[in-house]
Amino acid sequence: MEIAGENNIGSEGEDLKKMIRLDTIHSQWEITQRKSFHSNSNETDSEGKTFHCAKTNGCTVIQSKTIFIDANSGKINGREEKKLVFGNYE
Repeated sequence: MEIAGENNIGSEGEDLKKMIRLDTIHSQWEITQRKSFHSNSNETDSEGKTFHCAKTNGCTVIQSKTIFIDANSGKINGREEKKLVFGNYE
């Protein structure tokens, strides 16, 4: 958890959900932080698709950061950031 904290995973004071998982196949820890919120602004997802949230009932945005840490050495194997956007067309 110290390594994850040094890499901005698990900042205090934010409404975050964290998941910690040991991948035994690759012998690495996966620490994922997720945050969701409502937006009335235009949003672009991880794949570059733009959602016109201001012209609908807004959008639900889910952002996640994942850090991969080697279970034996404690070194960081990689990072991944994703942003998913869902239009609210109610």
